[in-house]
Amino acid sequence: GAAIGLAADASCRLDALLFGEAQSRIVFSAAAGAQSRILKALQGLRVQVHRIGRVTADTVEIAVNGEIVIKAAVPALARVHDQAIVRQIAGK
Repeated sequence: GAAIGLAADASCRLDALLFGEAQSRIVFSAAAGAQSRILKALQGLRVQVHRIGRVTADTVEIAVNGEIVIKAAVPALARVHDQAIVRQIAGK
């Protein structure tokens, strides 16, 4: 799971913010105490780094400008993901 907080201005569409496939974006997780090592390793590489959240146990919660836009249990999200192709083939 994850607790994620994103910021967007009024001109940014929510679907583009959440599901856009713009180039050069990477999301990764690291140990809680690794932030300073990560920032040091990226120093001078002309990349932007933003901490957007933290790992949680069993829920994915995404907030945009402080408003929760997605909140779901990990098992429910896993079922949707695992059954997506079968549902498309079945026309559901």
